[in-house]
Amino acid sequence: MWDIIKKLRHYTTQPVLKAVYNALIYPYLKYAVLNWGRASKTTIQPLENLQNKAVKFLKTSNKATLDEIYIQNNILTINNLFKMSAGKFMHSS
Repeated sequence: MWDIIKKLRHYTTQPVLKAVYNALIYPYLKYAVLNWGRASKTTIQPLENLQNKAVKFLKTSNKATLDEIYIQNNILTINNLFKMSAGKFMHSS
C-alpha cells in the first residue's frame, strides 16, 4: 500500500497524501492493536518497517529525519499507537 503514496506524491499535495495514509494504512495498524501490541520486537519490526516506508513519502524536505516527519504529520508510531490504545482502554475500564 505504501506504493500508492509513493506514486501519488508526485501528483498531489501533502494533505492529500496524509489523507491517503490515514485511509489506507492507519486502520490496518490500529486494528486489534491491544492484542498484538505487546508482541516481541522481532514480530512487530516488519510492520514498523512498512510504516516507516509509507511515512518517508510524506516528507516535505530532503533533510527531514524520520522522527521529524512523524511529528510534522501528527502520526503515531506503532509503539505509541499501542500505548495510546492501552491508555484509552484502561481509562474506560
